[in-house]
Amino acid sequence: MAFLSPVFEHDLFISYARVDDQPLPGEDKGWVTLFHEALEVQLSKRLGRIGLLKIWRDPRIEGGQFFDQTIKTAIERSALFLALTSHGFRASEYCQQELRWFRKKARHEPQGMQIGDRSRVYNILLYNINHRIWKKLFGRISGHPFHDDAEFAEPNDPNGKAFKLQLRDLVDSLHIMLLAFKDKVSPALIDEPSDKAPAIYIADVADSLLTVRKRLVTDLSRKGIHILKQIPPPYDRKGHEQSVNAELDHAQLAIHLFDDQPGEEIEGAAASTYPQKQAQLALAKSTPQLIWFPPDLKLEAIASEAYKAFLNKLENEKCSEKNYDLVRCAASELAVEILHKSEQLQVVSPASPKGRAILLDTHLKDQLFAFELGRYLAENGVQPFMLQETDEPKKTLPHYEELLNEVDTLVIFFGNVAQEWVRERLQTALQFVARQLVAGQKAKLNTCCVYLLPPRTPAEVPSLPVSIFKIPVLDNSRSKDLEPNAIASLLNENLARGGP
Repeated sequence: MAFLSPVFEHDLFISYARVDDQPLPGEDKGWVTLFHEALEVQLSKRLGRIGLLKIWRDPRIEGGQFFDQTIKTAIERSALFLALTSHGFRASEYCQQELRWFRKKARHEPQGMQIGDRSRVYNILLYNINHRIWKKLFGRISGHPFHDDAEFAEPNDPNGKAFKLQLRDLVDSLHIMLLAFKDKVSPALIDEPSDKAPAIYIADVADSLLTVRKRLVTDLSRKGIHILKQIPPPYDRKGHEQSVNAELDHAQLAIHLFDDQPGEEIEGAAASTYPQKQAQLALAKSTPQLIWFPPDLKLEAIASEAYKAFLNKLENEKCSEKNYDLVRCAASELAVEILHKSEQLQVVSPASPKGRAILLDTHLKDQLFAFELGRYLAENGVQPFMLQETDEPKKTLPHYEELLNEVDTLVIFFGNVAQEWVRERLQTALQFVARQLVAGQKAKLNTCCVYLLPPRTPAEVPSLPVSIFKIPVLDNSRSKDLEPNAIASLLNENLARGGP
């Protein structure tokens, strides 16, 4: 099911020239395939669920199917069109035919070719093609570059930093577009919120953002969202902190709005402002948060050095243990962002026949395999959660423990990471369960296993001196693809039996 279902079967259609997906000698995958995989992973994380997004590319033509009709049907059922613009795309009459098919069908749909001021066609520039050339194909649509700055520009390496930054910009744009599109095609999601809609705390703002905040409160209140009281008052430092913490304890979501003005200074604490302090208090808690910057905010132009450093850290040095999303979008799009964030918090995973939920604990280096496994589990009635880790596992500890409370099975991937990383994750999970048992609480987590990937071997799996669990090893080390035996073991509820 697509994010924009039931109106559309596919959220994105990727159109590309086959020559652009030819693997280099010695490599298994081409550039387009790697782009597709990275885009799907990052957008799924932004939307909050594995399997929620549907991207169509490369028809799997079966005997008796007509190629043209299969492509055309997929286009008819797609919400957005991503054109991977290259020399090959320009030379391909078929690629241009796909673009014409999409434009023709989109013009006859209620939504038209645009959602707000955003086109449903995305121009992804693999090469530095002069805009006068691609303008003939795309008109006034701006491009999303994915090429380097060399004289004869080439597509950036999908494993490189430049590609990841360019992908982030595209994901930001697509995320905003998908949310706005969902609001347009499924107004019931907004106009009839659940009775259990999260209580939202909207923090204090600078005077320059008072109108934005007031409009936001009005828009959200009209949608049935409960807005917690505004603070200050009280204005004194101690009273202010106590009141903010009390409201945050009742909030399921906290919103912080910042522009180039730091806001009013706190009485008795001249070095700090109310908006900044409220964000710091919220960051000290586990409450999910959304932080907003205007799209044209230039951090380097901010006069206050302390305030500039604060905002720069929020955007560019985000600590992985902090539970917040930072968005740059028009103020008119902010309510949609918040409503869909609220919707994510309300999502109760559809119960599988056995009511199972599995946490896939993976390092960035093994995330693509974990994502494929998560998609398989979702298709087979098991709710997957995915936690992507870095080289410093302790940074996301609060979020990790929150997820452990939601699942019965933990899967730790051991492929392109060190033994110590896996051992640290195992110990953290077991210590969490042990604390629950000592406190007399019932531990939902009853299965903990290691999923072995290439290039590791069973002999390399780290052992623990003491464990309250049996820790089975699911061996997928002989193949880069999902191995049936390992998956079958994971789907078996009796995998651990003998847990705490």
